[in-house]
Amino acid sequence: LLRRFGYAKGSLRGVHVHDLAFVAGNDALARHLTLVFEALCADRAAGHDHEFVVALGRFLTGRLLKFHIEGMHRGSRDGRLSCAQQKTVNEFLEANLHRGIEVEELMNLASLSKAHFIRLFTRTYGEPPVRNHLVRRLQRAEEMLLRTDSTILDAVERFGFGDQSYFNRAFLKYLKYRPGTLLRLRTKIASK
Repeated sequence: LLRRFGYAKGSLRGVHVHDLAFVAGNDALARHLTLVFEALCADRAAGHDHEFVVALGRFLTGRLLKFHIEGMHRGSRDGRLSCAQQKTVNEFLEANLHRGIEVEELMNLASLSKAHFIRLFTRTYGEPPVRNHLVRRLQRAEEMLLRTDSTILDAVERFGFGDQSYFNRAFLKYLKYRPGTLLRLRTKIASK
C-alpha cells in the first residue's frame, strides 16, 4: 500500500488516494484512516516518523481487505449486492440469455441464502432476479427483431422462450407493445 501511494522512507511523492477512499465505502473507520493517511502522505515536509506511517498503512490495508472480503460474501453494507457479486451475477445473466434461469443458480454464485439474495438483488436492480433476466432476454429479442430480418419464431428459439404465445404475452407485459408492431415498424423503415 505504501509503495503504491508513493511513500519511500524519508520522502513522500505526489500521492492520490481517491480510489482508496472509494474502496473504504461505508466503513467509517476506514474512511477516517484514509483521510489521515492522505494528509500524512500529502504533507511531504513534515518528516513524519517512518514506522508510524508504515503501521498506519498496514492497519488501513487490513481494514480495507476485511471490508472488501465481507462485502464479497455477505453483500455490501447498504443492503445491495457487493460490486464483486454484481459483476459475477451480471456476467452469468448475460451469458445465459438463451434460456430461463433459476434463482438457485444465482444465489450459489453470490454465496447467499435464497431469501437474502432475492432481497439484495431487488434492492440493487429494482426488480426480482427472474424478472430482470426475463426483461433482459426480451430487450435482446427486441434488438434482434429490429436490426435483423429475424422472425418472431427465431427470437423465441434463440432466447429460450417455450412458445410464441408466452413470448408475445411477456413482450406486451414488459415492453408495453406487441412484437408484431415491431416487425411492422421494421418493414416501414426498410421500405423508406
